[in-house]
Amino acid sequence: MAIVKTITQSNRISLPAAGEDVPRARRPGEQDKSDQYSSPKRQPAKGELFGVCGELLFLKLPFLVAHRVFAKKRIAESKNQLNVGIGGDIPIFPPFALMLGATLGVSLRLALGQWTFLPSSVATISYRIGGFVVGLEAMLMRCEDALEEHNTKAFFTEVRGLATNGPYSVSRNPMYLGFFCMIPACTVLSDSVWMLLSMMLVPLYIHNVVIPKEEKFLVGLFADKYTEYCTRVPRWL
Repeated sequence: MAIVKTITQSNRISLPAAGEDVPRARRPGEQDKSDQYSSPKRQPAKGELFGVCGELLFLKLPFLVAHRVFAKKRIAESKNQLNVGIGGDIPIFPPFALMLGATLGVSLRLALGQWTFLPSSVATISYRIGGFVVGLEAMLMRCEDALEEHNTKAFFTEVRGLATNGPYSVSRNPMYLGFFCMIPACTVLSDSVWMLLSMMLVPLYIHNVVIPKEEKFLVGLFADKYTEYCTRVPRWL
């Protein structure tokens, strides 16, 4: 009798008190609403954000590659432009130097592991960096427009005039300043110290190799006009 009484008490169903809501049984496959609110929100992967920014950053890369390949013969024959390539005036095309710096940063990250520096509370800043790169691209396009007003193209094509208006009235190298602004953008987006260290080589290369060659070339081409322009407008800011 004691055994039967114990089994009966263990199988007893507790009924809700008066006025208490009776919980509804879930149907097969139905999700509990409490699970929806308790489940964490999906955070975008850093690789996805880095890929989006990379596409924006190197949007012009295919055009630049094609331009350098098909314009190589014309560059060698012209006296009003610098030669770009190994053994030329500019050993590495500056946009390629920027890409090589980013590639080196990614390679170091894969080989040595991630070295982050951003706190998790500012991870969403990656979205703003993407918009920043879009605005930066618009600024670079404005620099190209200023060059075209003087019948001159960017990226070491034949020089036919000296651009001194628009962004060039503030800095003699606004396009390179745009490249330098991309460095913290990519560094914050990737959250990698390796990216910062590798891409810091790009400003050193442009400041010590590219800019002196360009200035010497422009002095020989425009003489006093360019010298007077240098006295009014700084090299950077």
